[in-house]
Amino acid sequence: MSVAECMVLGLLSQGYRYGHELDKVVEERRMRLWSKLTRETLYQALKRIEGKGWAVAATEKEGERPSRTTYTLTEKGQQSLRDMVADGLASQEVTNFDICVYVGFLYLLEPQDAIAQLRNRRASREAIVASIPETWTAENLPFGKRMNSKLIKSYYQMEIDWIDDIISDLKNHVAESIRDTEARQ
Repeated sequence: MSVAECMVLGLLSQGYRYGHELDKVVEERRMRLWSKLTRETLYQALKRIEGKGWAVAATEKEGERPSRTTYTLTEKGQQSLRDMVADGLASQEVTNFDICVYVGFLYLLEPQDAIAQLRNRRASREAIVASIPETWTAENLPFGKRMNSKLIKSYYQMEIDWIDDIISDLKNHVAESIRDTEARQ
């Protein structure tokens, strides 16, 4: 099961039909906030989906516009999508926390340098939280969008709080080091 294939199949099932249109929807829905779906992986997924018989491709020409390839989900594709959604919801995947690797070796940096880098990360997380409109958690939105928006926003807010704790501890560590140095003099 590929997350990219599931996303593309899901969008095809919603009636979107060609690569550029799918990419626009991914961008409009801000799906890249919670996935690693690039334009390139989207087109690769379309080719794999077609190769597996989950969608049929056709060339379409409208007026003076260049021709484009459109995709239509097959029954086999619909079933594969349902299976992927069921398997994904039941998965016991471990969430990837790459940042923990860097925090584990934070002692290699001077505290003020680590604090500066953490502040940069914090600012990027604040920007993500600020970019999620309050309307995305409104009760009238589709269930999936509303729940995903709440998760993303709360996750990044939690990370901001965690970064604040690390910075606070680093500042306390620096203050203790200064006091220890002064006490020895």
